[in-house]
Amino acid sequence: GNDNIEIYGSKRNIGDYLNCFDIFISPAIKPRIKPPLIDAMEQGSAIIATDTSFNAEFIQHEVNGILVDKHNPEALKMSIERLYNDRPLREKLRLEAQHCAKKYFPEVLAAQYYKSYQELLAAPPV
Repeated sequence: GNDNIEIYGSKRNIGDYLNCFDIFISPAIKPRIKPPLIDAMEQGSAIIATDTSFNAEFIQHEVNGILVDKHNPEALKMSIERLYNDRPLREKLRLEAQHCAKKYFPEVLAAQYYKSYQELLAAPPV
């Protein structure tokens, strides 16, 4: 076994843990307003996520994280080992995830919604 790997399971206070993680694994999850995946991206964790359509909205494979087949535990294991052993890749994914997370800050989303509503109001009636 490896003494550097700990599995925490489900936690409600995930923010207390995120800044300590080198790798954050996002299994198939149900959409929420702000999923832990975004929090992990903001904190600068390298992300491994299952290839659900929800996770794929936020993670681009090999760009800001790694997507793995949700039905393939061996692929998940290999991805964990790969990121654990490849610090430069982990750092690249971590930095890009942190950069991409800015798109999901509440003030950015609010500004995008406001702009969309303004465009709708300005559009001529159909």
